[in-house]
Amino acid sequence: FWKSGEDGFSAGAGGIFHLDDDKWRRIHHRAAFAGTGTMNNMFAGPRDTLFHFNGNSWEDITPAILRNAGRFLINGIYSVDRVIFVTTHFNGHSLVLRGYQASLSN
Repeated sequence: FWKSGEDGFSAGAGGIFHLDDDKWRRIHHRAAFAGTGTMNNMFAGPRDTLFHFNGNSWEDITPAILRNAGRFLINGIYSVDRVIFVTTHFNGHSLVLRGYQASLSN
């Protein structure tokens, strides 16, 4: 089991669970079986998709630039080819990202 103390969500082999009124409720979602955890009501699903729990259901909030090409790194940082994207905020519908070109130097 992976547990997030901030938002009452846990993810494990059986899916995602939400602590509601001192009772764990299982949240059924197709992404629940291949994801990596939750943070701030968000869940990283399979193939680097992102989902946000709006109180009733999970919404796919994967930014278009990351869909099918992006790779979730850690703490809201993603990579697509040689560009690094950092999450600046969540506007209620999708993540807002800022891109940085990766460069190599000695």
